[in-house]
Amino acid sequence: MKCRYFIIEPAFSDPDTFCRVTIGGERVRASIQIYPDEGMLYEVAAALIDPDLAAEMPSPYAEDWEFHLQLSVLPGREGQKVLRARIWHDYEEDGTPYRADIRLQLTPKEATELSQELTSWLKRKDYTLCWKD
Repeated sequence: MKCRYFIIEPAFSDPDTFCRVTIGGERVRASIQIYPDEGMLYEVAAALIDPDLAAEMPSPYAEDWEFHLQLSVLPGREGQKVLRARIWHDYEEDGTPYRADIRLQLTPKEATELSQELTSWLKRKDYTLCWKD
């Protein structure tokens, strides 16, 4: 049995929605505390339910950031979608930077469910989004 999760946990004391974003599964997990890019999240929600998705959306951009979160959706086999999360911390105080590239394979039903949950969360942003199977 596989275990996968995508969690956005707002810091409720911050009105601009500073969040801890965690994504992972049984083998690997990554987390970052950041102000998530709302535009990117809306594009991810749309890509998750796009029946004609032919390429990664939103398009990846240069990795010239020292500290960042980038989410995107790739087309998978037989109508499946792949949620891709790239997280990088290049300026850690202890000199141990890291990068993660995690991909979660989603069935059409799971992709639709996650899209709906993400869209609902973006409208309010006052609760923890916790998608897992």
